Amino acid sequence: MKMFRWLIVLSVLFSLVSCSNTSKNDEVTDELSDTAESTDFIVDADQDELENVAEEESQLVEESQLEGESPVDEVVAIAEATESTEIADIGQYTVEKNDTLMYIAFKIYGDYGKWKMLAQMNPGMNGRLAIGQVLKYTPPAVKFEWNPKGTPYLIRQGQTLGLISADVYGQEKRWREIYDNNRPLIKNPNLIFAGFTLYYIGDRDIASESF
Repeated sequence: MKMFRWLIVLSVLFSLVSCSNTSKNDEVTDELSDTAESTDFIVDADQDELENVAEEESQLVEESQLEGESPVDEVVAIAEATESTEIADIGQYTVEKNDTLMYIAFKIYGDYGKWKMLAQMNPGMNGRLAIGQVLKYTPPAVKFEWNPKGTPYLIRQGQTLGLISADVYGQEKRWREIYDNNRPLIKNPNLIFAGFTLYYIGDRDIASESF
């Protein structure tokens, strides 16, 4: 009798355990199925998004073709804009009477030593300039201003400051006055150049300034 009761208890326990395992398996299966469904949803969403992007790109291409635009046109437009900017950065100087490359460099940059830059930007001159000729140059960062005082004097071939002083003042020893009045045009008083225009203050002007 007791054995029979124990058999009944064991059978009930076994049935309970088996039911519990079955429910757990069902839960795991449900979780896996839910995960699979969510994974399918994510993949499908990415694919839809990619398809939408592809459709938008194709529409943009079609619209640009209808409007006559193309990537090549865009590149050409950028190149033209860059070229116009570069052209705007190039200055032009019209050659005047008695101009030389050194004197033009002085008037533009305040430094006659930059005449080589002008020669490089204007090939084919062979050192000769004509009145009205247009030269290209790179504008300086700060515009050079030259506002000398006095009377202009054109330096001729073979002249020195002493000879010019003798010509305008009647004595060579006053060359320093001319030198002081023409800086930075004259870097070295022993080296002046024909074609440059320097300025001197006459005796009458000096006398009027003293009163």
